[in-house]
Amino acid sequence: MQRNPDGSMKSTYGIKPDQDDFYPPYEPNMRYATCVNNPGWRAWLDTVAQQVARVGYDGAFIDNGCTQECYCEFCQAKYQDFLRAKYSAAEMSELFGVKGDERVPLTPKPERGGATTVGWAETQRFFIESIHQHELAIRKAAEEVGEQFLLFPNAGRPRYIKSALHECDYAMFELSHGDYGSNPGLVKSRIVEDIHLRVHNDHAFEYKYVQAVRARVRALCLTRGGYPKSLPALALNEDTARLAMAESAAFGSGAGFLVRPDWGRFGEPMAEYRGFFEEHAAQYAGLVPYAQVGMAVFADQAIYGHSAHLATTKALTQAMLQGHVLFDYVLEHRFTADNLREFDLVVLPDVRFATVEQMEALAEYVAGGGVAIVMGQPPTHDLQMRPLAKGVVPAKLAALAATGQPGAASDGQGRWAFLTTAPDMAVIEALEQAAGRPLAIMEAEVSGAARANAFIRPEGDAEIIVHLLNYDTPLGALPDTIDVKEDLTITLPLPEGAQATGVTAWSPDREGAMDIPVRMDGGAAVFTVPSLRIYEMIRVELG
Repeated sequence: MQRNPDGSMKSTYGIKPDQDDFYPPYEPNMRYATCVNNPGWRAWLDTVAQQVARVGYDGAFIDNGCTQECYCEFCQAKYQDFLRAKYSAAEMSELFGVKGDERVPLTPKPERGGATTVGWAETQRFFIESIHQHELAIRKAAEEVGEQFLLFPNAGRPRYIKSALHECDYAMFELSHGDYGSNPGLVKSRIVEDIHLRVHNDHAFEYKYVQAVRARVRALCLTRGGYPKSLPALALNEDTARLAMAESAAFGSGAGFLVRPDWGRFGEPMAEYRGFFEEHAAQYAGLVPYAQVGMAVFADQAIYGHSAHLATTKALTQAMLQGHVLFDYVLEHRFTADNLREFDLVVLPDVRFATVEQMEALAEYVAGGGVAIVMGQPPTHDLQMRPLAKGVVPAKLAALAATGQPGAASDGQGRWAFLTTAPDMAVIEALEQAAGRPLAIMEAEVSGAARANAFIRPEGDAEIIVHLLNYDTPLGALPDTIDVKEDLTITLPLPEGAQATGVTAWSPDREGAMDIPVRMDGGAAVFTVPSLRIYEMIRVELG
């Protein structure tokens, strides 16, 4: 079993360090977790995986897929190899104060409110890599007796998905909690009489983040109409089940939504959407996101105790969705000058820990004509928590940040912009001002709760696929009527030199294809979608 730093068994669910009562569903039982680095457990689980494959299953769901936080003898031994494969003897001495072959113990988790150290940061990285090796070992064992074995862990934490689960097939986000439940769609929360608060639930962050890893893994979302008790007003219905499946395709392109198998209620929507996706597989397979704005999402900031970064990126995500801006995430391992050049605008929101190479990539992007917006403050430390050397943050950006006020400055062929604005709708105006042109592809006054995302083929510019979703699809066991959107005019910026030669729309709501007239306005294709009930998939053909 997993061990605490003092050698005692670590409870996974049970008495928590900060409270005296039990985890209610298990009381009075305690729940523990096994250590993925224990060779006895490893051998036993390999045998289980082989048995699963041998009897013909396609793969396995792995619950509690990222609970590793163990200080046993096997983990302590493997940690030495982990560190010495990463750092030289001089770096080991500088960072951990050891000489020669002296051991570096795994660092205990800081007390609540305590400061993160480089030891705790590397300890977390070791736990994450241990899970990565654990998943690979399960697949390797199972594929010794079968052709392929699908891995499907429950582990919806971004830094684990990026570094531990990227070679799995699916990763589940178990989205249980939320003031308005977690099912996608419109929640009308009554305030008094016929006055309601309107809230739109979506899972764009989860789907887009996993897409941005650019690896084998795809996202699956499991949602609930309230937790622990499902509330009728927050329940999934036939139409919000349709929205949920459309959302997974529109933002995830290969992702999925886990509709509970109530075939009497959801069988028809599931068959309808499965048939639609199978019929139009060519419009979903092999595509990459198409966007004008790239947003840095550095989930590893949480390793250093800087959880505010992800909160900022999620708020900025909502602002851009509501502002109808096409955007994509750029993760740490893809933050290079070549990748940044895909975007007209790059946003670095509240990133405190960065590498010299990442800052050089951003500076090269700006010098080549890009626009970079830094929100909050520029990075201050490297990934070993050492202050960045003078000059790593470009001089013009540092000068802007030093004023503490929003501002902009040219640099080479591009420019820097510094923002202190909270990520709300005002940010869209600031982004457009920095870009020097409109970024919204739809007018907010007309489109309301419509949301857009787009993909393009990486091997050429033959087509762009635009997805439109209507989040004014009410949740609830007895839902209101869908607020259908009419005459949505799309102004879609095209790749340089491209012309739109045709626009075709499909929807599970109707039979057959619908051709839509299109005209060019500068470098943008302009067309009007007559109606959006729940979901439209639109192909813009390019020449």
